[in-house]
Amino acid sequence: EKIPGCLKEEYYFSGDRAKSFNIQQVTEFGIHPIYVIGPHQTYNTWLKSTIDVDIDASLRFFFSAI
Repeated sequence: EKIPGCLKEEYYFSGDRAKSFNIQQVTEFGIHPIYVIGPHQTYNTWLKSTIDVDIDASLRFFFSAI
């Protein structure tokens, strides 16, 4: 059974070395990107996002920054 939910995050991009940030959600059907920012966007500030997700028993996320 899946339940609607949300993932709230706050993160900081600094300088020109931070190229991208993404979040992937693991589901029973595989790994799916749910949030991507970059590679042509450079920030020097805190960023916030709220992402709608379906929550199930195998809730897991991967966060990666380059």
